[in-house]
Amino acid sequence: MANELNKALGATLVTSLAGYTDRSNAYKWAKAGSAEPKPQAVTRLRFAHSMLTYLCENESIHVARAWFMGANPWLNYDTPIDAIREDNRKQVATAAEALVLDSHAA
Repeated sequence: MANELNKALGATLVTSLAGYTDRSNAYKWAKAGSAEPKPQAVTRLRFAHSMLTYLCENESIHVARAWFMGANPWLNYDTPIDAIREDNRKQVATAAEALVLDSHAA
């Protein structure tokens, strides 16, 4: 899961959404048998992976990557990366669905 997130979003964003600051953590998480993040970070990583999977099933990887990094009106112009780190999963899921359904009204 961490490896897929790293490939799609890059280690810096993966580390950030998990609530860490040292991007080397994202590389460590991707290695089998390596240290695991704290439980709250695991929850964030799993959620981010589910959002990435959902978006990639309906949009391109490029659209998904841009969505994670862009200011989002469904999130009060916060980025999904920041909203995931702040544990606003319900709002992030709504924002992802809005993208897929091409819904513009927040």
